Amino acid sequence: MNITIIGATSGVGLSCVKQALAKGHKITALSPRAQQLLQDEPMLTKINGSATSLTDVKEAIKNADAILVCINTKQKKGTILFSEMANVVIPAMQEICPDAIILVISGFGVGDSMPYLGFFMKLIIKTLLKDQYDDKAIMENLFAKSKLKWEMIRPGILSDALPTGKYQLFPNLLKKMKIGKITKGDLADFMLKEVDEKKFLLKTPAITQSI
Repeated sequence: MNITIIGATSGVGLSCVKQALAKGHKITALSPRAQQLLQDEPMLTKINGSATSLTDVKEAIKNADAILVCINTKQKKGTILFSEMANVVIPAMQEICPDAIILVISGFGVGDSMPYLGFFMKLIIKTLLKDQYDDKAIMENLFAKSKLKWEMIRPGILSDALPTGKYQLFPNLLKKMKIGKITKGDLADFMLKEVDEKKFLLKTPAITQSI
């Protein structure tokens, strides 16, 4: 399968690249530092570019069966990265690969999931990450209004720990649900399985480590 990974050089994106190559997929990686990725990988195409550049995105998705969006930012105030990405990726996909599936990392606490957070996480988001989460909510709404085959994945706190292979999924919001940490490797594992299984199309599943 041809998979495009946007935001491919660190974190979940890098885990997706490594796991997808191990599974035999053909990967196109889009990142400002894509050339730093693994060398001598015949199944890996590297594109130095931006998730908010229409030209770069069109080049990256031209052969895609599936697209994984793993972008992130350290900018806490005033960020519009996520909505800008959506405003570029949606028309690009509609023109080039309207039948491809797109999986986008959002966050638990975005949009209608905010009331389901514990007090401590609500406080962190409202005081430190409000702009990021507000922009992710705009991003989710833009995809929801499109005709694409999308999934917005809402992880808990991302962890650098070794993947466990054990995690829980919540396709719907439930009272007293507990969404905690999830390793980046386990999130990547789920995303690649979902590329094949497509269980949560047009949904916003939450993911957390199994207890």
